[in-house]
Amino acid sequence: MELDFVTVLDTDVEASKSKVALLGIATPLRSSFSFRPAEWLSLIDLWSKAVKAQSDSWKVIGSMAETEASDVSHLTISAGPGVKFVISSFQKGTVTFVLSKV
Repeated sequence: MELDFVTVLDTDVEASKSKVALLGIATPLRSSFSFRPAEWLSLIDLWSKAVKAQSDSWKVIGSMAETEASDVSHLTISAGPGVKFVISSFQKGTVTFVLSKV
């Protein structure tokens, strides 16, 4: 299992759409969630809240939906005995990655 975060710069498109970040989870299945720079703050906010809310039981902190994708993925972040990332989409199904208590 792995959790990847990468940024991509595409010089062939207009500047406001040229930078994208991908959050990817690989189990036996692989799925990713793409972010435009304006959406990064939402991810950082969810992450910060999840880190602060860690406890013995899982609680959903929040979720996001991709904005410019043909197969829209949903990212849900939960707090518990760590931080849980769940990416789900109609075509690729659901993948989950848990970062142990951080």
